[in-house]
Amino acid sequence: MIGGSLSRKVVAIVGLVILAACGLLVVSIMERSTWSLAHLAFWTVVCVLSELLWFRAPTGESFTSLGTSTKLAAAFVCGVWPAVVVSWLSTLIGNVVFRRAPWYKALYNASQLALACAVAAAVYRIAGEKPLADPMLSPLVGLPSVVDILSTSRYMRAVLTAGAAYSLSNTLLMAWLLSVMSKRRFLSLLKENSLQPESLQTLAASILLVPLLVLLYGLTGIIGILVLFLLLGLVLVANRRYLAVVRAQDSLLRTERMAAMGDVAEEIGSALGDYLKQLKERTEALMGMAQGRAEGKILKSADIIQSNVGQMSAMIEGLVAFSHTEAVKRMSDLNELVGKTVEFIRPQNRFDDVEFDIRLDPELGLVKSDPGQIQQVLINLLANAADAMNEAHSDFRRILVQTERIAGGKRVRIKVADSGPGIPKESLPRVFEPHFTTKKTGHGFGLSTAFRIAQNHNGSIQAGNQNHGGAEFLLELPAA
Repeated sequence: MIGGSLSRKVVAIVGLVILAACGLLVVSIMERSTWSLAHLAFWTVVCVLSELLWFRAPTGESFTSLGTSTKLAAAFVCGVWPAVVVSWLSTLIGNVVFRRAPWYKALYNASQLALACAVAAAVYRIAGEKPLADPMLSPLVGLPSVVDILSTSRYMRAVLTAGAAYSLSNTLLMAWLLSVMSKRRFLSLLKENSLQPESLQTLAASILLVPLLVLLYGLTGIIGILVLFLLLGLVLVANRRYLAVVRAQDSLLRTERMAAMGDVAEEIGSALGDYLKQLKERTEALMGMAQGRAEGKILKSADIIQSNVGQMSAMIEGLVAFSHTEAVKRMSDLNELVGKTVEFIRPQNRFDDVEFDIRLDPELGLVKSDPGQIQQVLINLLANAADAMNEAHSDFRRILVQTERIAGGKRVRIKVADSGPGIPKESLPRVFEPHFTTKKTGHGFGLSTAFRIAQNHNGSIQAGNQNHGGAEFLLELPAA
């Protein structure tokens, strides 16, 4: 019954939106004497072509289209009733031809945007502006009128108000349908779809592009719009190439993590073998002592078993966190992460005879980050510090790991410093470049990946040398 009731509600909403749009189309046809067929046909073609200009965000989860700008421009140029026809027809064609959407989805999307376009055109008229089709029938003759109109503050207020009305109408209709389909609260969906920074930036860009479209059309007619589309097409190609680079970098990050995991797993496997051997010996000893009731020795063996199990658990927890390949940011305690990471890597042979100096700021607070990725950076920095001291055969081997708040509490810093020979001056500018390494067996991806992870967290990482010798790395992240 619930499923049937939900389906009936969805059908009712879809039917209501389609019927309302059909009513507007009928009125538009009745008002065809106000149409300029040349402008209507041209803007329909422009809006259809704009459906091809979709820009995918680096996350792959959102898109930005030129469709909003061209539909609003058509409304301001042609008027309310022609704009309804242009928006409905172009959206229907774009959904069916370019996106291969089912006919019912295409029909609903076309109806929803036609309603939003009608609201925007009506608000534009209420704000005191008239359609610009008449003075723009001949661009050369209409040039002074178009420039005068577009240069007024009243026109910009009308454009911004109408654009906001278009977006609000479209978002309300979309949130209404989604709330019924998903059984989620209407206001929550409205916030998710309209109040996110990315959404607001996209909306502002789409609305502010409208006067440019209208001006180009008024000055140069068809040629101006074609030139703009050509330029945006080049931007689209660049956008796709940029995303290809981002995907390649993400793939490199995962590859570097897997390579690092191989090194870590080898060390952990050896350590776990030693722990299991001790556990086996102590278990056998306990069995013998239990028969002889040697309580003191039993307690000592039990403590050793508990300590070894704790070490194994810490390493397994660290390995699980390190194995995540996708970035999942959440509120996390960096001090706790630093402590667990140090315990995680201590059993590795490269850290034999290394003294750790851990200084954790108790006022550090939480940070929104991906613990697995931040741990990857820390493990790389700690491993590099140990290797540098081992290769230099340093007598005193010490690694400082310090956390602190900086920049008035707006950022947090993790400092990793060692007592090794430091970084050669000629190598400092290149330490974060891919393939660059000073290790004999290094692959040169560790620090470049750390740099990439810091950028993904809106942070930074810097390399330098301490005054008294030894290298230091500063990882800075935004505070929560």
